[in-house]
Amino acid sequence: MKDLIIDAFAGGGGASVGIEMALGRPVDIAINHDPDAILMHKTNHPDTLHLTEDIFKVNLKKYVKGQHVALMWASPDCTHFSKAKGKKPLKQEIRMLPMAIVNHAKAVKPDVIIMENVEEIRQWGQLNKKGRPIPKKKGKLYRKFMKKMYVAGYTNIETRELVAADYGAPTTRKRWYAVFRRDGKEIRWPEQTYSADGIGFEKWKSCGDYIDWSDLGSSIFDRKKPLAEATQKVKKMDDKKILDVTCGSRTIWFSKEHPAAVYCDIREEELTGIWKSGDGQSERTCIVKPDIKCDFTDLPFEDESFSLVVFDPPHLRYAGKTGWLRNTEDWTNTGRKCYMMDSKNV
Repeated sequence: MKDLIIDAFAGGGGASVGIEMALGRPVDIAINHDPDAILMHKTNHPDTLHLTEDIFKVNLKKYVKGQHVALMWASPDCTHFSKAKGKKPLKQEIRMLPMAIVNHAKAVKPDVIIMENVEEIRQWGQLNKKGRPIPKKKGKLYRKFMKKMYVAGYTNIETRELVAADYGAPTTRKRWYAVFRRDGKEIRWPEQTYSADGIGFEKWKSCGDYIDWSDLGSSIFDRKKPLAEATQKVKKMDDKKILDVTCGSRTIWFSKEHPAAVYCDIREEELTGIWKSGDGQSERTCIVKPDIKCDFTDLPFEDESFSLVVFDPPHLRYAGKTGWLRNTEDWTNTGRKCYMMDSKNV
């Protein structure tokens, strides 16, 4: 009978890739509520059983079918614990995601459960009515969760905060890891092999160490098929890599002649007599003068011509009779066009 491996918060499949690299086999079951995440995971792990289900509602017993579960990996949403979360109110249902692991631990009894999250998960506690953590209850839910895991049979529990760069990965983010065992075996942590200063270990790896610099790709200009006229203009602009597909009068730009940008718009015109002041004494001029005149739903560029695309289409709900949006062709349907864009064209 096969020992199963389950990725409980599969996402796009990053953890599953790591598990496969470590164990030499793919995960057997992947769970995520998001169809897009499951689609990405399925593309990279075609032999895995994919469940597009709520982690709290999924019946793992139904899919495990009595087989032995050797490992469950769980990386619940970390944004509500992270110090980078900002001031946005938090949602209790998201912060409670780790508790779902307790239910599955009781149901299918994996030998080992490994969890990963931000280090601030240790401060996990209840929220007030405004969606903010209650200082006096800091860490209360974290301690409750750890106790529940122990009661569920995971009597061997260890936690550590690790920096991935210390083990050869090109990222310095610190993460909290917890290993829960119920099989009576010892918990073994990986040994550090790298350090920031390189003293006693090899020095941290950078992203550049993993890039094959011998393969820099091919230029879109070295090709047999003639380039579109618009693309040739881009070539003459010193290979600019930023594309503003609906530049208008470039109001969102601090530098309206940014040296790295190509400005596009379907219009080319100069409008006056708009944006009058309160007393009607002053006028302003709106100049729409793109480098390349084109429709953003039918861009004349080759695929992957730009590194960055700025997309700020007209998005007002109403346009005044003298507003410059009135001068845009079929402006009422512009919003609908936005969602018809083929991103590959940029």
